[in-house]
Amino acid sequence: MNELIGKIAVIELPKRHLVVMDKDSILHPYTCVEPLDVVLQKQKVGYFVKVSSDGDLCKKIEYAPRPSDWPFKAAGKPFVPRNERLIVHQTTYKECCDTVRCLMLVPEGTFDEEEFNRIMDIALARSLKDAKVLIEAGEQK
Repeated sequence: MNELIGKIAVIELPKRHLVVMDKDSILHPYTCVEPLDVVLQKQKVGYFVKVSSDGDLCKKIEYAPRPSDWPFKAAGKPFVPRNERLIVHQTTYKECCDTVRCLMLVPEGTFDEEEFNRIMDIALARSLKDAKVLIEAGEQK
């Protein structure tokens, strides 16, 4: 009786077929015996299993942890950590600008650019102050 630890590549429940990929990416097709129907239904593609077989006839299927020597292949985009400080700064700045916008409800045609710039500078200073406090509070956890 042979044993193989690998990752499930294909499952065909009606035909009782199971294809397991080993760490060298070689596919091993098996036909499962009838008593394994319940166990086979619980398996999914991507699960790691230990298969005991007699030739291409699968006799036993067990859960197996991912082997430590299994090659790791990352799929998709590489992980990029979020810049939490930048997110806090953006959020506080937007809140300060929204507050300024509410304060600047002026009649049409009376917009004062100098006053607007002065208030936006105040909003920026306030957002930097608030962001610093919020970041320090978050780091204390």
